[in-house]
Amino acid sequence: MMMSYDFFLHAVPMAVGLLAAVMVVAPSKAGAETMDLSGEWKVRLDPRDAGTSAGWARADFDDSDWETTGVPGKLPEKYDGVAWFRKSVKVDGALAKAAEEGRVKLIFRQVDDHATVYVNGQIAAQHTQWNTPFFADLSRFLTNVDTNLVIAVRVKDLGGPGGILRPVEIAEVSNPADLYKTEEYDKKPHSTLAQNGNLVMYSVYVRNFSKEGTFNALRKRLPELKGLGVNILWLLPIHEIGATARKGPDGSPYAIKDYYSVDPSLGTKEDFRALVKAAHEQGMKVIIDCVMNHTSPDSLLAKEHPNWFIRDAKGKPVPRNLDWHDIVDLDWDNKEVWEYTSKMLESWVRDYDIDGYRCDVADLMPDGFWQQLRPRLDRIKPGGIFMLAESSAPRQHLNGFDLTYSFGLWDAAIPVIKGGQSVELLRAAILNGEFGYPRGATQMLFVENHDKERAPKVFGGIDQAKLFAVMTATLPGVPLLYTGTEVGANVSRDDTFFKRVPVDFSRDPNGMRRFWTDLLALRAKHKALQTGSLKLLESYPADTSLAYERHSGKDKVLVVLNVRPSPAEIRVKSSLAPGGKVKLPAWGWRVFAE
Repeated sequence: MMMSYDFFLHAVPMAVGLLAAVMVVAPSKAGAETMDLSGEWKVRLDPRDAGTSAGWARADFDDSDWETTGVPGKLPEKYDGVAWFRKSVKVDGALAKAAEEGRVKLIFRQVDDHATVYVNGQIAAQHTQWNTPFFADLSRFLTNVDTNLVIAVRVKDLGGPGGILRPVEIAEVSNPADLYKTEEYDKKPHSTLAQNGNLVMYSVYVRNFSKEGTFNALRKRLPELKGLGVNILWLLPIHEIGATARKGPDGSPYAIKDYYSVDPSLGTKEDFRALVKAAHEQGMKVIIDCVMNHTSPDSLLAKEHPNWFIRDAKGKPVPRNLDWHDIVDLDWDNKEVWEYTSKMLESWVRDYDIDGYRCDVADLMPDGFWQQLRPRLDRIKPGGIFMLAESSAPRQHLNGFDLTYSFGLWDAAIPVIKGGQSVELLRAAILNGEFGYPRGATQMLFVENHDKERAPKVFGGIDQAKLFAVMTATLPGVPLLYTGTEVGANVSRDDTFFKRVPVDFSRDPNGMRRFWTDLLALRAKHKALQTGSLKLLESYPADTSLAYERHSGKDKVLVVLNVRPSPAEIRVKSSLAPGGKVKLPAWGWRVFAE
């Protein structure tokens, strides 16, 4: 029997924006025509952003007085702003012929942060995701007669390491799937969607979850979270917060004073132990935030072991990022830091029976640290450890992590839903999640989290936020709700994160609790939505609609979404779509199941 779920259909207006494209690219296959563009490029910093008007993208621009640099490579460490890279190349005849047939791409594996790519003076690609590879189609630039290319890249670095950070190549791609595959695709992840797909995660900011802001108040409301459909709790840092250089009146929980402590405003260690025990009785896992990159300036470690930290010329511990004035950074070249943190993380599993960790800025710690940590935790709690990396790097699934962030999907959804860009950007991000990671690896799908603004603000309205929420609950991965998501909380992050501002759970003007309860119940009902395979479908209008199927044995689900501010009739080829047509209102969606 076929069922149609249309209890969530909504309509609101949307703005219009530009088009971009994102794809993840595998290393070139043996035998395929390729041209490695790594090596010498011309570079010039553009602090006043005058290069575009000065014609720096033109093919005939004279860059002979520019500096020479190596690609891959970083911009100067303390420089944030615009820089330009240029390179002239002559493509061989075989690649030029393949380009005329649409099979040749100019591939950038990583540009940090934003990139506009010009080929022979024309815009070939625009990209705004710092950690995701992308490509430009060269079919309109190469012919058998003219095989010369002038490539200019305008890079805008917003902070941290900037530049063209990974290799660049021109490659013939005979199999479209290869555009998305990375070298990690054929490697085995630590765990798979088959093991993790039944999970629904809830991120708890304990001090703002209730008026009391305590472990005991959270413990009393565990049945409420279970009724919502949650089965794994992630608690933001629960440790004592440093007093020096605090952000806001109550400080950031990520500026930790003592890793072995519990913030007394949240309760006692016994209160925390009782919370974990009660959650387990409700069938919920509990993971806590581990913040291992840095501590507060007045932390016990900074006082007792200043040599364990990054230090200035006077030997004083400092942060690498000066904007993070309330923390100082640990030195991960020091193996004593490895051993201290490993033993500390072991102690919380052993002494409080927690089920694992969400690991803050996981990419800033060495891969080797994570690789040695996971077996140590598994020995304490065999088969019971769950690890989430704050990272979208595929390699973290090889380092012992069960889950990474789907930053690429969230980043793509904003310009599509709020900015009016083509749905092709979303399709590419979805395929990135499928092929850009070790086969079967699981990502966490979120509409919002503690680092982001609330979804209604980000996506342009409550109904746009609901549209993306449907995607997070029906695409492969583990959906996340953050404290207040279930009632559509919409107070600015800056007004709530650094001080105690409890979420008002009695206010739910848009019926978000019922929405999320129904949506997660639908997910729980269908194995296909938890661990099933994904098939992206062609749908029309192509730029403003999205359709996909999930399959698990005989369980089959079709999801159709109208990503536009007006009603539409979506055409899609699926046995679950009656007559191949689905009528949807603005920002509407429908889920069909056999």
